[in-house]
Amino acid sequence: LKEMTPLQSWALSLLLVVLAHYSSPLEDNKIHSLCMGSPGIPGSPGLHGRPGQPGRDGRDGRDAPLGEKGQRGDRGEP
Repeated sequence: LKEMTPLQSWALSLLLVVLAHYSSPLEDNKIHSLCMGSPGIPGSPGLHGRPGQPGRDGRDGRDAPLGEKGQRGDRGEP
């Protein structure tokens, strides 16, 4: 009994983790794969808005100033 209880608890923990990954974040994994592409474990907290919002804001913010600086530089040089 002492040797069976830790094995059963370990197997149950693995089953719970697998079920937790495949049951709830099926839709979340699709959205997260399109947004960030990181695995499902960090993806579940990320969908709440921690990495998602700064990632989108960072991409939009970087693309916009780079484009403006490029146009200003091209116009200013000639």
